[in-house]
Amino acid sequence: PTGTWSIELTLDELETKTNVSATIGYDGWVQTEDGITGPTYHLRPTQTAFTLDVRDAPNLTATLEGPGTNSSLLLLNDDIYVNGTALTIGASPVAMAGDLSFEIRENNSGGEWTEIFNITVNGAFNIQHFLNASDVPVASGPLEVRLRFYPVLYESTDDANLSTGDVYSLVGLLEFEVLATPQLRGESTNVLVQISDHRGSEVGLVVPGDYSFSFDGNWVNTTSDPDSSLITLFWPLDSNLRPGDYDFDIQYNGSLLYQPSFASDSIRVQAEIGWNLSILQDWTHLGNTTYIVGDIFDGQFTTERVLGNDTIIAVTMFDGDGFPIDLANGILDNATGEFNLTVVMPTTLPSNGYEVIVDFNFETLAPAGGAYYRVVDASTPPNPPTLPILTAGIESEFLLEEELSAMEFVSGDQVTFNTSVFDVADGSNVSDVTVEY
Repeated sequence: PTGTWSIELTLDELETKTNVSATIGYDGWVQTEDGITGPTYHLRPTQTAFTLDVRDAPNLTATLEGPGTNSSLLLLNDDIYVNGTALTIGASPVAMAGDLSFEIRENNSGGEWTEIFNITVNGAFNIQHFLNASDVPVASGPLEVRLRFYPVLYESTDDANLSTGDVYSLVGLLEFEVLATPQLRGESTNVLVQISDHRGSEVGLVVPGDYSFSFDGNWVNTTSDPDSSLITLFWPLDSNLRPGDYDFDIQYNGSLLYQPSFASDSIRVQAEIGWNLSILQDWTHLGNTTYIVGDIFDGQFTTERVLGNDTIIAVTMFDGDGFPIDLANGILDNATGEFNLTVVMPTTLPSNGYEVIVDFNFETLAPAGGAYYRVVDASTPPNPPTLPILTAGIESEFLLEEELSAMEFVSGDQVTFNTSVFDVADGSNVSDVTVEY
């Protein structure tokens, strides 16, 4: 219907390379119908002469090999080898100059080709190319490969037949990220290992093979053919470990999709603490100053004080109704593991003994990766810890108030005085006291 058409012309390999005269013709057309005598042609015959410019065609032959015994396996971060020739077709082939492009894509994907290299060649070539993982945004597994030659002088191309009987396959690399908060010694760990491939892909990633994990040089787990790219690990930590960062090693034995690999990270081990704590005087007059002193030490190795850890110490008093009152804040002395906090007694609380809690905050000023120490109630881990408690006594003053400011009485009669005793801090009654007149 469009009036356009094409003819495919195959030339012999031995065709002379020159300008060849050619003719294309049309035999004409006539409409015939019974009982009607028509013209000789409705569309007349015609011929057109033209010239064929016959030139050398490229002929690319090549082999593609990976670095191992099975040459169809192409390993990331390793060399591939492309050897072959780019010649003219004919009885006496000669070298052709041009660009050689090597491209790959996932097998049967129908997606875009990814060019791995483009190199200028002339005739025979022997190419050793490093297959850098960062330059290959293609998933591990079976590949389609294409080696195409672009001659410099002609607008024609030729693809090498790279078929070896085995499908080429990309053998990738895995990367590991250890996701773990500081782990408390003497307890079971909870460590996550996230696996990703060279593209950074995690979701839906198939990661067959054996993964062996070691902590502080000792094997703790082997996981085979995990269902997910996120592996969860549990193992008991020795209660005699000192706080610190311990080596955590991952050994992967490889598979058809991924090369064997090794990764090393660290896991921080926390220790529980012990403390010595005292208030310098049992009773302190309201508004006056006293001191809370003490030191922090390793809960397991009690002669080893907590040193070099920026630790905030907060002191809180609770009134008779259980409401908190901030008394003091300070920092642990990193050189000695000791502290000395100045406490000013509130002027609004009546005389009594009050509960004072001392809180050690290791997290706020912790180094990157988390704190090395933790407050733990050793009897019920890992429940919220029972913080250190002191009793601080507040000494107050009293006021006397007589019911009558003046009275009249007859000498010899009995006189009754109604006197109230109040605490000066809050005006509360003071009971069980003796008043002398």
